[in-house]
Amino acid sequence: MSPAASLVLATCALACAPAASPPPPPELQVLDWPGRDGRRLALDQPLRISFDRRMPSNLRAGSVELLELGESRSMALPRPLQPLALVAAGEILSLIPALPRATDLEDGTLRPGRRYRLIFHGVPSLRALASADGAVLVGDQYAEFETLPEADPGVIGNTNRAHESLSLDLPSGRGARLLAWVGADGRVQVPVRMPLDPRSLREPAWLRPLSPEAPGAVPAQAVALRLLENGAQGALLEATVGALEEPIVLVLPELLEGLSGERLHPADRELRLQPVP
Repeated sequence: MSPAASLVLATCALACAPAASPPPPPELQVLDWPGRDGRRLALDQPLRISFDRRMPSNLRAGSVELLELGESRSMALPRPLQPLALVAAGEILSLIPALPRATDLEDGTLRPGRRYRLIFHGVPSLRALASADGAVLVGDQYAEFETLPEADPGVIGNTNRAHESLSLDLPSGRGARLLAWVGADGRVQVPVRMPLDPRSLREPAWLRPLSPEAPGAVPAQAVALRLLENGAQGALLEATVGALEEPIVLVLPELLEGLSGERLHPADRELRLQPVP
């Protein structure tokens, strides 16, 4: 065979050979997860998952799911869960549960004394978890944990702020009282600068005249407080006090508390209510 023919055959062999398959992407490993040590979690405790690689800030939607389980481990309750905020910091992915607003603590992402299952989706799922450098989780993986019962003192209050005082985001009015405005619908809203323990709203607030000792003053009356918002940035209280013809005083409950036991200064418990001009 001539050298030219040999060169043609060699070139054909190179051109016709199948292309080499690209190497598979590296695998993402889950190193630690909530409940691994068997401890029960508080309702406001972030669910921290540790990986072996740095995680991206923009995770694929649905790559991590949370299910509330029934008495049987194989049965998931059809209860829609409050959405989880996802925060990635290096190799740690934190799932932030929505805080409860109801006094029985039953309306947050996590409820007292329940069992939960975290699902980390892996390939071949299209929503598989992937690291910032492209490593992927292989196959779905699961982790289970339980929350503390309602009677446990630590069931809520994971923020460790007890050295701070509870404060309201309101201006000062006459007589050094904080000032809040009552709308035409008879409702007043009171913003708080930190999250609240909903159980502290079991006691009512009180409405009383500016001068309770004045002749003909109306006796104080109880009004219920509602917790409209409750999150890491603060809370929003609301009460229905009715239409106002003149300013009155709203006295907030003495036991009103932040998540870690923070209390209002006694002088800040009395709010001067005025109708919106």
